[in-house]
Amino acid sequence: MKFKTNIKMVRSGDRLEITRYKDAVIYGQPPNLIVSNLKPREKSYGEKVLSRYISAKRSKQTFTRLVYANAYQWKSIKGKFIKPTLLTLTFKENIKEVKKANDEFTKFIKRLNYEITGEKISFLKYITVIEFQKRGAVHYHVLFFNYSYLPKKKLSEIWRQGFIKVERIKTQDIGMAISYLCKYMIKDLGADKLCGQKSYFASRDLEKPVIARNQVRNDFFLSLFKEDLETTEEFRKKFKSAYCGEFDYSVHNLYKNKNFKKGILDFEELFGYTKKLSK
Repeated sequence: MKFKTNIKMVRSGDRLEITRYKDAVIYGQPPNLIVSNLKPREKSYGEKVLSRYISAKRSKQTFTRLVYANAYQWKSIKGKFIKPTLLTLTFKENIKEVKKANDEFTKFIKRLNYEITGEKISFLKYITVIEFQKRGAVHYHVLFFNYSYLPKKKLSEIWRQGFIKVERIKTQDIGMAISYLCKYMIKDLGADKLCGQKSYFASRDLEKPVIARNQVRNDFFLSLFKEDLETTEEFRKKFKSAYCGEFDYSVHNLYKNKNFKKGILDFEELFGYTKKLSK
């Protein structure tokens, strides 16, 4: 079903993005590439690399929203929100085959789930980015959302493959962690080893961003929460896209205003928004 809109809103946990398009965007049909809107660097890419570059940028956006939708949104047994934990996993053996490395990673997750729960269940919520080192070896950066704590020595015993690094992510540092992980998604764009490979993968049942494109509802939302939007705005800038032309983009931090976030959640419930694609 095709429909037009000048406004798109995306809420990912405590982060709200609002995009106001100069010209209405049509959803429900393949987007048209506007070559004149490409940046000079993008125009210099070959067709194959440009396709990967655009795909990587989309993956980066989806990845970012997925992280914000889950960071600090999972509670411990005591009812407190858990800080995300970043694990870097490397292989002592110089493993270059992604399939072989992924098999070992899957085994690690199964062992870690069992160590934490004592059961053969998929408990851990995480998102993972693959990096190729200079020597060609695979290693992983894994951001866990509901992992509480295990000694590093114990984690190494469960990993069994080589070096492991553990970092707890503070609330104010989640943006830096996302930037750190995203840089690997657009790295080595022309490398054939990346062809056909996902730039990231995630566990099942993660919280999903709420995406709203209904023009009438979005206009009502903007008028209803005008003052709250102004006080929570952290970023705003005009851009030009190769697919949708000129647009105004802003980001709002709902953590600054708990009443505003509650109002948004009530708004979403009132109009039947889901954790999937919403119109």
